[in-house]
Amino acid sequence: MWSTRSSGLVVLQASLLILRFAATTSAIGVNYGTIANNLPKPAEVANFLKTKTTIDAIKLFDANPEILRAFANTNISVTVSVGNGDIPALVQLPAAKNWVAANIVPFYPSTKIIRVVVGNEIMQSANKDWIYNLVPAMKSINNALIEAGIKDIKISTPNTLGFLGVSEPPSAGKFREGYDKDIIAPMLEFLRETKSAFMINPYPYFNYADSISDYILFKPNKGVYDPNTRITYSNMFDAQIDAVYSAMRALGYSDVPIVVAETGWPSAGDPRESSATVDNAASFNWNLIQKVNSGKGTPLMPNKQFETYIFALFNENQKPGATSERNFGLFKQDFTPVYDAGIMLNGAGAKTQPQPQPTDKKFCVPIPNTNPQSLQGNLDWVCSQGIDCAPIQPGGSCFEPNTLWSHAQYAMNAYYALKGRRDDNDCHFKQTALLTTNNPTVFTPKETFSPVVKAATIRIVLNLVVVHDWKLRQVDINNAFLNGELTETVYMPQPEGAKSDTSLFFKQNGNDVVILLIYVDDIIVTGSNNIEIEQLVQDLSSTFALKDLGQLNFFLGIEVTRNGNTLVLSQTKYLKELLAKFDLHNCNGADTPLATTDKLSKFMGTKYSDPTQYRSAIGGLQYVVLTRPEIAYAVNKLSQFMASPLQPHWLACKRVLRYLKETVDYGLSFRKSYSFDLIAYSDADWGSDPNDRRSTSGYCIYLGDNLVSWSSKKQSVVSKSSAESEYRAMALACAEITWICSVLKEINVKLSCTPLLLSDSTSAAAIATNPVLHSKTKHIEIDIHFVRDMVEKKEVEVAFVSSNDQIADVLTKPLTYPTFSFFRNKLKVSSRDLSLRRNVEILNEAELESSHVGVLDGAYLLTKDVTHTRNGLRITREMD
Repeated sequence: MWSTRSSGLVVLQASLLILRFAATTSAIGVNYGTIANNLPKPAEVANFLKTKTTIDAIKLFDANPEILRAFANTNISVTVSVGNGDIPALVQLPAAKNWVAANIVPFYPSTKIIRVVVGNEIMQSANKDWIYNLVPAMKSINNALIEAGIKDIKISTPNTLGFLGVSEPPSAGKFREGYDKDIIAPMLEFLRETKSAFMINPYPYFNYADSISDYILFKPNKGVYDPNTRITYSNMFDAQIDAVYSAMRALGYSDVPIVVAETGWPSAGDPRESSATVDNAASFNWNLIQKVNSGKGTPLMPNKQFETYIFALFNENQKPGATSERNFGLFKQDFTPVYDAGIMLNGAGAKTQPQPQPTDKKFCVPIPNTNPQSLQGNLDWVCSQGIDCAPIQPGGSCFEPNTLWSHAQYAMNAYYALKGRRDDNDCHFKQTALLTTNNPTVFTPKETFSPVVKAATIRIVLNLVVVHDWKLRQVDINNAFLNGELTETVYMPQPEGAKSDTSLFFKQNGNDVVILLIYVDDIIVTGSNNIEIEQLVQDLSSTFALKDLGQLNFFLGIEVTRNGNTLVLSQTKYLKELLAKFDLHNCNGADTPLATTDKLSKFMGTKYSDPTQYRSAIGGLQYVVLTRPEIAYAVNKLSQFMASPLQPHWLACKRVLRYLKETVDYGLSFRKSYSFDLIAYSDADWGSDPNDRRSTSGYCIYLGDNLVSWSSKKQSVVSKSSAESEYRAMALACAEITWICSVLKEINVKLSCTPLLLSDSTSAAAIATNPVLHSKTKHIEIDIHFVRDMVEKKEVEVAFVSSNDQIADVLTKPLTYPTFSFFRNKLKVSSRDLSLRRNVEILNEAELESSHVGVLDGAYLLTKDVTHTRNGLRITREMD
């Protein structure tokens, strides 16, 4: 501590020393990781940072006592961490007091501990026990510190940017629905009250692409434009920070400061990690440090200096995963800089910027839809310029595929390569060419989209999971911030998946199978061999920036709950948010989604004053149908009025929401089944639409005892009879059966018998099974008659079912509560807690008494003679 002296010399010396520290102190800290067996001793590290670098803050991933002792009296700020697994216990104040007494009190204030962070990237863990106890644990540790007489240590938690639901443009940033109000808002309120900071882990590295490399590495570039603010961002780091700020502002917490808890760049990686180089790491960290120390802030937060921690201090040789994970360090184990990041005190910070290296990774190809005359002209011109076109002549190595497009593509790229791939002028061809990163020798342009697995595919796989007791894993690709304006068209063909669903990937190894379901960047992994699954996750981690989220608990806003032989899909949290959005969270419930007396028409009532609100509500309800098939008819019906909703339509929409309020904890359950056949129920409500007299089709399909697919849809044409409308409904169900069978066949799952289609129309069933009756259906489109073809090929069998047992009835019309409740139970929709308690479904004998016997030529029979149980019905075959 400095004391006041009268000597002018002492005062001058003190002033010079203070000026020296002011000149060298920065807002830059480092993450001090210790997953290595060759690191120097903590005392040596503390001395090195204090005497050789401008680093004045470290962040630990634990509360290592040896490190805390080593940094005593160094004036280097220290952030310590609470382990993720300790969070639930620390909610209790006695446990928090014990933690503070063991990890803070013995070292404070000799060691300048400024912050305790609770866990790391908890939102991405998918562990509900950690997520929902995070903020209470933060509060508990804060109270424990205060009771210990420590009031200047702040509490926070580092967050991955994956918690953003919207990230671009930066001004539109929003947190993910579900987390925003329940987790993030209470956390921000706590941080505001305690004057602490919101900590984030932005990593532009994980969004690297050659086309935006300058934008990511802080190099000169044309920037990315935000149309809302009319701001052009010159680097991705600013855009990421401002996206978080916008999300905080949307919740009303723009005054809470932001701290960058982790960011950095690896200096080496696997062969596929081409961006992990010394030059890129030096460029990113050098420019980042200069930017942070400049105090210029970001476009939305100008003139602010963000406390920033670079990852990491050392290369850690025992970190799992890809090679890059072990090469994020600024220093080697002997304190030699891996590269010059401008943080040394000895003047070595005069950095020479790495020069960009020439690249040959771009290829010149024709623009899609280029007319044949232009392609032929390009081909003839290139071959006349001395380019060797022999490979695309008959017998040449590149003659196949023998198409004009392929040959022109070869020639144009050969010309571009001969010119040295210098710039776009060598790939112009009178504006008929573009640059791509795909090698044209193996590339044929076609449109591709982000992989989005079908909902029915997910349910089919979950059914297999329950039947075979497979484990469910979830992983996530770190690509939440893929942004930047492309200067060229780039085609990236999607890897080939299953033919039935291109977002379903599987691997067969003997009797074992591993299955991946991909929805953009969220991946479900399951299968029969846990070792194969683990190996697959490791292989993916070595290639991509991957987060292993462990057991599947939450996917696409759907809560997945598993207990023994039962798995339940529910959307309780989403429903509560939807109800709150329309101020119906405290409303009275309803027994059914629609009243049987309502005959909704586009000509009834006055125009609704807020069509946008109506459309928003219907959009939300359409998402709910993913786990609530019993509202499918109501949502389909109300969707038909989105163009011009009327007041009665809004009232009907509110009734659906009130029904969901009454059944907010309901979900779709899957239970272990000992049969493995495919049974579909098909129904139609003839001429039910009062506006155009078109019918409504509905079907529900069971794999074993579990519902995997359903539909409620208005038919596209007017049917002349009820039999015709029922037959059309059967055609839709048959199409879905065909698709499900193809999915099962691809993953080598065999059905126990031929798929069965049940209809309560004897006429429609007769048309499907009796070719004589086809003379009476000549007016029906030919494509509808493939039902009959499938029956003839024995790919499906048709049977009659009593209307009392026609489950698809709930998908075609409003029903009274007793009937609706009965069919809802058959759709496997019930209270989540009740479903988890009922591992064995009890057959309701009273329901059996209502079953009817139906006999049809060569079809199934519904009878009380038991050979198979399905939804309260007894189904047996009529054997030859």
